[in-house]
Amino acid sequence: MIISYRNGEWKEPGSLCQAIGIFKEDFYKTVSVVGGGGKTTVIRKLMEECQNEGIPCAVSTTTHIQKYDKEYFLGEPSVEMFHKIMLKYGIVWMGKEITDGKLTSFSETYIKEISKEPCVLLLEADGAKRFPVKAPAEHEPVVCEQTDIVLNVYGMSALGKKIGESCFRVRELEKILGKTKEDILCPEDIVTLAVSKNAGRKCVTDDMEYQVILNQADTEKKKKTAMKIAEEIVKKLSDRHVRDGICAKQIGEVHVTADLIPVESGRRKMVNMSEIYKNGKKALVRGAGDLATGVGIALHRAGFQVIMTEIAKPLTVRREVAMSRAVYEGQTKVEGVEGILVSDYQEAEEVLAEDKIPVIIDPNADIRYEFCPDVLVDAILAKKNTGTRRTDAPYVIGLGPGFTAGKDVHAVIETMRGVTLADVIYDGHPIPNTGVPGYVGGYALERLLRASGNGKMEPEAKIGDMVRKGQLVAVTGGEPVYAQLDGVVRGMLQEGVMVKKGLKIGDVDPRKDRSLCYLISDKANKIGESVVKVSEERLSDEGYAMIVLAAGKSSRYGNNKLLEELDGGQMFEHTLRKMRAFPFCTQVIVTRFDQIKKAAEDQKMCVVENNRPDLGIAYSLKLGLKRALKEKPELKGAMFIVCDQPGLTAGTFARMLDMSKKNPGKIVCAGRKKKTGNPVLWDRKFFEELMDLSGDKGGKQIIGAHKDDVLICETERTELQDIDEPEQLKKWEKHYGESGKSGEET
Repeated sequence: MIISYRNGEWKEPGSLCQAIGIFKEDFYKTVSVVGGGGKTTVIRKLMEECQNEGIPCAVSTTTHIQKYDKEYFLGEPSVEMFHKIMLKYGIVWMGKEITDGKLTSFSETYIKEISKEPCVLLLEADGAKRFPVKAPAEHEPVVCEQTDIVLNVYGMSALGKKIGESCFRVRELEKILGKTKEDILCPEDIVTLAVSKNAGRKCVTDDMEYQVILNQADTEKKKKTAMKIAEEIVKKLSDRHVRDGICAKQIGEVHVTADLIPVESGRRKMVNMSEIYKNGKKALVRGAGDLATGVGIALHRAGFQVIMTEIAKPLTVRREVAMSRAVYEGQTKVEGVEGILVSDYQEAEEVLAEDKIPVIIDPNADIRYEFCPDVLVDAILAKKNTGTRRTDAPYVIGLGPGFTAGKDVHAVIETMRGVTLADVIYDGHPIPNTGVPGYVGGYALERLLRASGNGKMEPEAKIGDMVRKGQLVAVTGGEPVYAQLDGVVRGMLQEGVMVKKGLKIGDVDPRKDRSLCYLISDKANKIGESVVKVSEERLSDEGYAMIVLAAGKSSRYGNNKLLEELDGGQMFEHTLRKMRAFPFCTQVIVTRFDQIKKAAEDQKMCVVENNRPDLGIAYSLKLGLKRALKEKPELKGAMFIVCDQPGLTAGTFARMLDMSKKNPGKIVCAGRKKKTGNPVLWDRKFFEELMDLSGDKGGKQIIGAHKDDVLICETERTELQDIDEPEQLKKWEKHYGESGKSGEET
């Protein structure tokens, strides 16, 4: 039995997977299960359902878990063995054996690697000694940062019993509840624990969904009690969202369950992992240095076919984790992924067929004409654009300084260490190069080894060596190079290459951990994850339309406001520029102005002429939707955009598209504090009602009639401001300027 409560409604999902949001078309999630009341049972139930639906699934722990002695058990932290077991069985149960029947966690680094794999990752992240209810100790729970969903489990069998007899971590419970171990555990206590930041919501960050399972509701009385508890939990979390501003993801969905004991099923579907690992999409990565390799391997693990290009004599410092090494040695292996040097596209196809990464000497990336990649990533990190254009592939991404999103690439990834590292920039450029490396272990410039003279490189230390401050580590052009701090040599150019004075030739890591020399850096991993995410999100835009309404009369303004000068261009141009980040969307503009028509045509948009603005906005809306459906009859949704909101960011367009994909059947509105605004993205099910509109009412009346189907994409106040009068334009330029680019959301 599974019933779920959210948004004031009780529903009966078809399965526990469906209840928490794991679907065949959307299963790349990491789920951490905490609390008491049968965590392992919940995990086994989810695993069984994944097996039955053909969804790849991995199970492990960040604390301890029971061993599941099956053919798909993995007892060593090997990515290669993980792939073999997953390919064969579509499921992996893994952990390090410590006692008979018990497993403990693999390393945090390994769990992070597995979280990138195309599967559901279920983690037991807490311990309760088989008690139905618990409160966490200071070191609990152990929720990894990759977690998408936290499931907090409570067992209803504890209700009506003494706290000392039915609960784990009694002292912690006494502090939170203000009770003693002799007191009876009441339904109100479960509510208090579930909503407390010191109990159920402990370690749940704003980017994680929080859900509660009230398990063991195996009698009608317990079921009714659990339902009342569920309603109270959601109410209290909703009140805190309004009062304290807790993240909307933590308002929570509560599931009441019973009889979750998994049963071996004869209807199990075989998971075709070879198809999942090869999603049919292709990516070309320019550059094969250590950061580019992090991106290439992330794309490879996400199922992309990847080719990497290099120059004839690459100067890569972190050679142990760079595919560029294949240029000198013919082949290399980084974290279990092989890179093979090829000379042409035919050889590259053969390497791709073996699920490896071809590396080719091709400075201009001319192989793209034969390979025809879906995504091209410029990861050369030259601090300038060396020739990449937005037209080189359907979606083009640039890493770091030198690129401008909306101009020479569709998106830029921030590469500067700090809070914005790996942010996606859809409009504008990243932080300029400072020439100062990021801090690692408390050191920045001191980490670098630079050539002290022009000439031949002669290493005196090798990667993995421990060195002391002042120790000779290399000779360049006959001049000595000394370490500037104690640490381990993480990178060093190979012997014999010619270098110039001042060139970076090596890197000393003050953390003194040799294993880091052979692992892709945290920076490269984070950037790689971001590249995969934006690639997958934007490639899935194909079923959506972006329709710009630009045929209005501007009656309050006095003349055509869309043609007014703003930040070095006309007002309408800023909206069109931001739409360049979404080339897979069907793009339509409805207008009657020649300048706007020409600009839209130059951007390959579909232009619909409307010379009857007197018929109201509904007429423009219907013209645009009709043309979008003509271009793509199977549209899943359509976003309607106006041109008089200069602060709107491409980041908001992206978030609205992604919200719509995750919430089919909904209306997604840009808005703020429960108030809706523009743009609005309509699911296909509302198209018929949109086509029945008339006059100047637009879609507001439909939104009013379907309030339960409306989702608000929280947006900055400046983005929602429209320009209706000349004075408003003057104020805008004075207070904001730059079309809101400085506040670009990613």
